[in-house]
Amino acid sequence: MREADPDFIRALQLLREVQVAGAVGLRVEQDKANGSTGVLFFRRDDVSADIAAKAAEVRRLLKMPADQQKFTLTYSPVRGGEGELAVNSRSMLQIMGAFASYLDAPEEHLLDHSAIPGFEHMSQEVRQSVVRIRSGKDKPEHAFAAVRYRDYWFWIDDGDWQTKRALTAVMFFFTLSASGGTEQLPLITIPAQ
Repeated sequence: MREADPDFIRALQLLREVQVAGAVGLRVEQDKANGSTGVLFFRRDDVSADIAAKAAEVRRLLKMPADQQKFTLTYSPVRGGEGELAVNSRSMLQIMGAFASYLDAPEEHLLDHSAIPGFEHMSQEVRQSVVRIRSGKDKPEHAFAAVRYRDYWFWIDDGDWQTKRALTAVMFFFTLSASGGTEQLPLITIPAQ
């Protein structure tokens, strides 16, 4: 287990603020030769000085040229050609492992080695700003999602919007990565007279 790079976390926070302000966007462009391509673009007009400074810091943190407005997203562990923004995501297994590292594992499970400790060394302030999966013997009253396993309840509190968003994103990633076969489309029968 490893914690995220603080520069990456800062870039995500800034990118979210710049996105909410409408100064950055993502679109899919159709390319006849390569199919669909994701494109990240920055707006320069009608942007406040504060948002422009945040966008500049995002560019600095992600090592993106300051004068370019459009970047093609590519899946790669290394920087590609001019105008590309290389993205190297974790696998679904790695995402689930990272998600599990924020579990409050029961002491009993730690002692019998059926679970490993998560990020207990993080400060309480940092732990509250990330995913939190709680555990306990009693069924939770206000759970967004809960499951009983080995005589313990594991849940996400209904008031924990940060973890609820993270779980929703993970479920969305599972949907995107699901390798579907030949699904049957709905059949509509119109009676002929």
